[in-house]
Amino acid sequence: MAVGIPALAMPVAAAAPLVMSADIADGAVTRNKIAYGAIDGDRIANHTISLEKLAALNVLSANIADGAVTFRKLGKGAVRRRNVANRSINKDKIAANSINSRRIADRSIKRFDLANSSVNSYKITDNSIKGRDVKDGYLTGADLGNGSVGGDKLKDGSVTGADIADGSLTQSDLPTAIVAAQSGLRIETGETTVSTWAQAPWINEVTVSFSSAFSSPPMVLVSFKNISNSAGTSAENLVAEATTAQFTAKVKVTTGPPSSFATISWIAIGK
Repeated sequence: MAVGIPALAMPVAAAAPLVMSADIADGAVTRNKIAYGAIDGDRIANHTISLEKLAALNVLSANIADGAVTFRKLGKGAVRRRNVANRSINKDKIAANSINSRRIADRSIKRFDLANSSVNSYKITDNSIKGRDVKDGYLTGADLGNGSVGGDKLKDGSVTGADIADGSLTQSDLPTAIVAAQSGLRIETGETTVSTWAQAPWINEVTVSFSSAFSSPPMVLVSFKNISNSAGTSAENLVAEATTAQFTAKVKVTTGPPSSFATISWIAIGK
């Protein structure tokens, strides 16, 4: 019987790396030598991935740190209306004088948007303010232009004697015929002209008919209102002779050129 020789147990040493970093020449490892998924974040040196290394449209919102996008990172015109959240632009974001009339919606400015005294006469369209726009009792005499209120603007019966300045009414302000009902007197007024050309027999006259006949010759008062050539005319003794239907005014002229004339005011009082 053969006796075998016991085998000796020999320690097995770990296999040494076959290829070390020092064994690889610089630039010898190409992308074809690298297994898919073999390079993770720990294998990439800091700050080594440049713009050219990123595939188009591969950076997502989740890849961007909060607050990392500053205005310098935004391209000119890159922010569109859809990128701005509703009501996110407040007055601090708007540059002074950057909003013009084209940016304001029609009829969107209300009275509470206007500063006090910001609307002056230059901002109001001519003839656009109506009576209903003026507060009752707000206008005074100082707000009215001279001669702006005509007779058609006055309410019937609103002007009394207290509203008329003493001595301001002339005969031309009175109607041509006034009837005093209580006394039965009739008053008629008017104006006429008479030549003041000095020629013999030196008496110039003019005849005026009444609007309707008096029942008896009225009393007629006449006076000079003006003379066209007062510097070169001398006239005196203005008198009137009346009948029921008319009167004749006579004036004595001592000097006066051919084209001169006098304007006469008259008033007839009778029944």
